[in-house]
Amino acid sequence: MKKGLIITVNESQVFYEPERIREEAKKKGIDVDWWFYEDFELEINQQGVLWKNRSRRCDFSQYRWAIVRSSVKDNGVNHADLKVSLIRSLMATRVRVPNGKAFLEYLRFSKLVQHIRLAQAKVPVVPSQFMCIFNPKSLKIPYPVIVKNTYGSQGKYVSKAASPTVLRQHVEQYNPSQSLLQQFLPTGEDYRIIVIQGKAVGAMKRIAPHGQFISNISAGGFAQPVPLSSELKKLSEKAAKLFHLDFCGVDIMCDPEGIPYVLEVNRHPQFQGFEKATGINVAEKLVTSVSGA
Repeated sequence: MKKGLIITVNESQVFYEPERIREEAKKKGIDVDWWFYEDFELEINQQGVLWKNRSRRCDFSQYRWAIVRSSVKDNGVNHADLKVSLIRSLMATRVRVPNGKAFLEYLRFSKLVQHIRLAQAKVPVVPSQFMCIFNPKSLKIPYPVIVKNTYGSQGKYVSKAASPTVLRQHVEQYNPSQSLLQQFLPTGEDYRIIVIQGKAVGAMKRIAPHGQFISNISAGGFAQPVPLSSELKKLSEKAAKLFHLDFCGVDIMCDPEGIPYVLEVNRHPQFQGFEKATGINVAEKLVTSVSGA
């Protein structure tokens, strides 16, 4: 039987997902190798490209599937070019790569790219603005304004500005060309839905700590299981399909009137908090989907 492969950065905070995937694959009799981006070496010449990991030649033909996780390190270093070239090489060897099409179509999957595409597809998004050069006179969003770095994740680089002076400070801190301005929704909670092979498998609610507005679990938010409503299911599956994603996490937030908006689509979703809150075995479902086991 061909093996599975997982590729991640070498940082302990991302180890839960690959460890769980290997655990569930082992139950199905599937061996899974685990490589780090930092260990790759390439020899490039007229004969082609020789891939090595830990100084050993990579034999992609021994793998049935490869789960390629985020190439961004905690210090901001991004192995994006290596990741895309690796995915092309894997797919050329007929290795199944979940989200492979999306990775190749969107080299950088920023919040700006997502919001533009979602809005074009008539998927509801929070009213937002983007300015390459910040001009407060062009602002159409009422205060307080949420400022998000377009490449931030896990609730990092998100702030709230209640005045023009504070807004300018936050935008300049993140860089205007990487700042997405959004209307503030005061509910203090959102929903994370995991979608695998086009089907939403469950949902959890994330609640911000008292007096705060960021609900991400990694930022101190609390999680609880919730029923997967038809509305959450429909929106999350539509977003996943729009971006050609086989496996993703879709974040949805409602305004005080209960109207839902897609906040973000994560193509490298962490699922430790989701598994703990819902009891849903995401790793098993993912392994089953990629291996047919």
